Amino acid sequence: MAGADVCVASALAFPRVVLTLAALLGAYTALRFVLAAVANFKGMRLIRRWEQTDWKAKYDTEAASRADVLSWDAVKFLVIVPNYSEPFEILQRTLAHLAKQYEARRRMTVVLAMEGAEAGASAKAERLIAEFGPCFAHMMYAVHPRGLPGEVRGKSSNQAWAARQAKRRLVDELGYDIDTIIISTMDADTLWHPNYFFALTYAFAISPHRHARTWQAPIRYHGNIWDISPPMRLVNAYGGAFRTGVPGRARGGRRSRSRHIR
Repeated sequence: MAGADVCVASALAFPRVVLTLAALLGAYTALRFVLAAVANFKGMRLIRRWEQTDWKAKYDTEAASRADVLSWDAVKFLVIVPNYSEPFEILQRTLAHLAKQYEARRRMTVVLAMEGAEAGASAKAERLIAEFGPCFAHMMYAVHPRGLPGEVRGKSSNQAWAARQAKRRLVDELGYDIDTIIISTMDADTLWHPNYFFALTYAFAISPHRHARTWQAPIRYHGNIWDISPPMRLVNAYGGAFRTGVPGRARGGRRSRSRHIR
């Protein structure tokens, strides 16, 4: 109440100052919305351009004049799907979309990151592997144990556990070159753009700093937009527009974050 009283008193004592500050705040907010709209428009144009790009042809053109590129055929995908008590049908839909990705049967390893706290987690994972295993180069699951010392339970710890198990299998046992593997993590209901891993192959192979970067596509929150409340639809629409505008704000149209999982 004291803070409200101060605000009211200030408005009465210094009306011009308060109105000026309010006008400046309103103008700043309006400018931010305008800039966000422009960035969203630019981001959508970039996405449309990327959808029409032949990434292999682009790679061949750049690789011809450079010695630091990674072989196109050497790039491998490790996709970690963390989940806890996720409906079986949702995971089926997710894996069906992953199976349509670029050369998934030859390049992609999928790891179902299950939680030991979920009853029947192993049985669920085995059913999914039986159904979708032939769609990928490798498919496995890891069960994150409960109560590991010094660990905070959550999605990140589950992903880290799954990544270590995958490294043991692919690198230590099967002899994969760890420097040619790019790790992608996702939500259990993420639906990737059909050309995402095609473009990712180019980005990883061509980048001289490939082991110090991550790549993230704009996130759209429209998968279940008609199943949520109208206020949340507005929030999701704004969030999707904001993230779509990120490529439009980044210099050169791309933005990467420094991180390398090894």
